[in-house]
Amino acid sequence: MPFKLHPLSFKTTKPMRQVTLHIPDSSYRFFMELAKNLHFVKKIEEEDLEKAPTKKQVLDSITEGIKLAGQHKQGKLKLKTAKQLLDEL
Repeated sequence: MPFKLHPLSFKTTKPMRQVTLHIPDSSYRFFMELAKNLHFVKKIEEEDLEKAPTKKQVLDSITEGIKLAGQHKQGKLKLKTAKQLLDEL
């Protein structure tokens, strides 16, 4: 006897939409608790604030940029022009 599947045995996935919201810090906990309790919310992805650069990382990056600019001024380093950068896009 051949194997037959009942047409209703397959789950169909309904189209889902994605929403990005900007919530004030003061309302964040309340909103997340509310969202987690909505039966139709299937997935919540929270922004990982720990991935943001630290003050030291930002200052180190600026220092490195100033160092490179100085090397360029001295002729030790050739940098691309703004036009060359835009042409790459």
